[in-house]
Order: sequence, then C-alpha cells, then structure tokens
Amino acid sequence: MIKGLSFRTYVLAIGAPALLSILFPPLVLFGLFLGILPETTIWLAPSLLLYSILWWPLWLAALGLCRLLGADALKPRVRIVSGIVAAAIIAVPAVAVPRILNGRADDVAARAVARDADAPGKIRIPSVVAVVLAREPGSDGLCETVCQRLLYNEAAERVIVSELPSPASPDRTVKEPLSFHIEHRASCPPPAISRREIGWKSDWNEPGPPVQERVRARIMAGDCLIATPGRIEDAGLVIVYSILRAGPSGQASPWGLGSDRVKIHRLELLTADGGLLFRRTGVETWPLATPLRVESRSSFLSASPQLGWARTKTTASRLELQGRDVLPGLLGDAVRAPEWPEPGGALRTELVRPEAAG
Repeated sequence: MIKGLSFRTYVLAIGAPALLSILFPPLVLFGLFLGILPETTIWLAPSLLLYSILWWPLWLAALGLCRLLGADALKPRVRIVSGIVAAAIIAVPAVAVPRILNGRADDVAARAVARDADAPGKIRIPSVVAVVLAREPGSDGLCETVCQRLLYNEAAERVIVSELPSPASPDRTVKEPLSFHIEHRASCPPPAISRREIGWKSDWNEPGPPVQERVRARIMAGDCLIATPGRIEDAGLVIVYSILRAGPSGQASPWGLGSDRVKIHRLELLTADGGLLFRRTGVETWPLATPLRVESRSSFLSASPQLGWARTKTTASRLELQGRDVLPGLLGDAVRAPEWPEPGGALRTELVRPEAAG
C-alpha cells in the first residue's frame, strides 16, 4: 500500500501541474493550445490535489481506528480497506452536495417558468404604448430600440418609457416616465435617444445600416424625436422587461456553495387594465460540477487567476436581452428596422453615427 514517501512523491507529482494551472492559467491555456500540456493538467490536477490532501489524514485516522480494534495496520488488506473508507467519506459529500444544491436551483427555475403564457398570435398595437425596462448598467431611461422602432415605423403615436428597479443595479435611481413622439420640423432639438444600442438578430436580413443610424438620419431629415413627461396609465399596451434575480456578479465568491447562481428575467405584454397577453421567462443557472471539482478560471486577457468550485452556465429557458428574440414574432413589422429616409441629397452625407454623437 501507499507509504509516506510514495504518497509525498504522488502529491508532488500532482501538485506541480496543479500549482501551474492555479498560478499561471494563461501559460497552461497556451500549452493546451499548442498541444504541449494534456487537458487533465488544467482540468483534473487541482481537484486531485485537494482530495488527496483531504484523504491522507482520513486514511491515517482509519488506520488508527483499526489499531484500536486490534487489527494489524501494516497488513495490505487493512490499509486498502482503510483507504477505501477514507475515499468514501470524501466521495459522499462531493457527490451529494452539488446534487442537492443543483436540485434547488432547478426547482427555482421550474417555478419561474411555470406561469409563462403564449400569445394567440400577433398583438395589436394601440396608439400609445408603454415600454418599461429594468434599470441596468448602461441604461439611461431614454428612447431605446423598442421605442425607436415603434415610433419610426409609425406603429404607435406615442411611446412612454419608464424604468423598473433591478437587482442588477439596486442603488441606481429610477427616472420618471417620459413620453416620446415624432414631430415634423425644419430643425430638431437634440434627440433623447439612448446611447445604448441593442442589436436584434431579426435585423440581419435587413439591408442597410443599424437601427440607431437610421433613426438619426430620420431626425436629420426632420422627423424629430420629442420627449415630454408621461404616464404609464395612458398606454393601451405595456411591454415590461424585468430582472427578478440578477445571477452571480463579478464579486460572487468562487467558493460559495449557495443556490443563488440563478438569473431570472422576464418579458410581459399587458393590456391597459393589467390583463396578461404574453409572458416569457428566461432562466440561466450555474450548476456545480458533480462531483465537486476545483478549477482555475482565467483567460488570455486576464493574468489574474481565480480558484473555485467548477460550474457550467446552463440556459434553462431562453430569453434574450429585452426580449429581442421574442418581440419580432409578437409585434411583426411594428418592430422591424425603420426605413431609411427618402433620398434627400446631403442628409445622408451629414449623418452623425451613434458612437460620434454627443
């Protein structure tokens, strides 16, 4: 069986690649890319090192118990049985803990989507629509892409934009609702367009520039975007995108075993009196590897390693940002990419691109 010297040799043999993958993960990734280092170097070595260090004192304790019971601890059979018992003591929680915690996350995901409802078909667009979005980093409470599409496709006369508190940005102040509409003028005031532009896959088949560039061209052509104070109560259709659980943040403990690694966001379409027309819930989870496994996370762009329990991102129910994968099927041409303005000579050459806009 394993003697002290052989175990130390084993720990050193496992510890060297484990420490390499922990302290210098970009170097290991580079080695994997070139085929110099085997995949198990970064995948298995840290876990083997951890479990071996835990196994050693348990094995010694099992041998000590055998001695107390009168067994000869030097016999190979006793040493082998003691090693198996020590391994079993480690294996049970290593398998049971992630199964229990992952099961709790699965239950949260199942409850989140249990009340989802599909619309019977395309939804009629009233003259006034409210777009209520979760307050996120990068959002500014102005006319974002859904608002721009509804107005510049002339699907709605007014769009009221409001914000919801979000666990992703709990300290951010929620702005008062704004009502947006289009007025035809010889010259336009600075447009209250959001600086954030969210691309939609449905636009890939649309020839021409991005949505925000089209909208700015329309504004330069005299289709001015005007903002005034608004009220959600005036809307005949309310589009709500909310974040119910933000999921793990960059400050989340890599060694945390809690079942809080769940992100839940939701798209709802409601009538003026709050009746439900459509609900889709997106759920992403980060389940623990089974059995528990240690991994070192890093990338070529970051030389700072982070050691923790191995997790894999899983999409339990798909919903993209602000429902951009769902809204085209529900609202049809009302949310397609707006048309480019009519040919007008200098208007196109004077276009200010979003990234250059002040």
